[in-house]
Amino acid sequence: FKNGLDEIHGRRSYGTRVGAAKGTLLSLPNDKDPNARLHNKLSRVSKFIAGNYAIELTRRKNLQWSLDDFKYDNDNFIIGLSNTYTGIVSIAPGNVIIINNPLNISPGSTFTLRGAGANSNTYTITSTYYNPFASLSHNSLGIVYTGANTDIADNPFATHITVAESFVASYHGEATITFTNCKFPEVASAVLQSPVSGVIAPELTGNWLNMSLTPARMLQNNLSLITAGLQKIKGKVQFITGTGNFEAATQMYAAGKQEDYSGRRLSEMQSLDWNDPNARNVKPLWLPEIYRFQYPLTYRQFKQVLSNPHGYVQFYKFPTDVKQGFILSMDYQLKTGMANFELLKMYNPDADRLSLTETGGLLSTEVAHPMGG
Repeated sequence: FKNGLDEIHGRRSYGTRVGAAKGTLLSLPNDKDPNARLHNKLSRVSKFIAGNYAIELTRRKNLQWSLDDFKYDNDNFIIGLSNTYTGIVSIAPGNVIIINNPLNISPGSTFTLRGAGANSNTYTITSTYYNPFASLSHNSLGIVYTGANTDIADNPFATHITVAESFVASYHGEATITFTNCKFPEVASAVLQSPVSGVIAPELTGNWLNMSLTPARMLQNNLSLITAGLQKIKGKVQFITGTGNFEAATQMYAAGKQEDYSGRRLSEMQSLDWNDPNARNVKPLWLPEIYRFQYPLTYRQFKQVLSNPHGYVQFYKFPTDVKQGFILSMDYQLKTGMANFELLKMYNPDADRLSLTETGGLLSTEVAHPMGG
């Protein structure tokens, strides 16, 4: 990140062709076609900084340059954490474990050493502090997480921990360590199947942070809203432009990762189909269809529904045709005792084929019958 050219946490713009002629992107910036205008805009811009360049630049500035005011002083940073970590560490003389990953451990955290001779064991941390120290007892360890300095007394990033079990200072060399119940920054090497591609120096991406928070992966958080308007035209969410390095691509482990794109490589400039089987939240919450009907309610019932209009309403006109929808609006006529419902059709592939038997049974035989939800 010497010059920030590899930074992938920038802004991305996408568009759809809803309402436009086939092949015309409705939200192209600076589009000269007066008929292709932007009707609606969904903006999701984080107030937190997740970019590695800004995070690392600020960290180095405070340690190596000065304590003067800086352009990021009033900003908040976000770092994705993991409760577990497995990696290769070095055990140096003086009970010092050298690990190339920053960590936030506390009493109650546990770690297991494997391949460490007599010290291959599971340890429970009973206390932590950060004061420099010269010697350690048999139940004390020093953990240096920069990998740059094995002298724990001089290293400003050393954590002094006490464990419940005895640690014998007889093994020096590499070992495998697994931390649980801790908070590790989720570095790229722990969540990616291979180094980041499309960058200048992929071999240096192992310690990158926030790989699950890149714009292409965050787009998936909002797909259930965007794909609602793409179902009938079978359209796609089309990448338009972006800032930073949007040519980068990452491939996350499939097991246990909801943000993994099914373990496949995902480019930061990738467009997504309306039914992409690998994308999260690709199924829409609703469909662009509105139901309107009247139904008799007492005023108390009306106020009760109005006080918590979330969830969905099931109703039917014919017992073999049950429909479902979210409340857009409702009002009440005191003279007639009738409530006017306006619902947004809920996405359910089987909704139009539901019968009363499948949804809980008959309630009444009025023109339209809300069934709860």
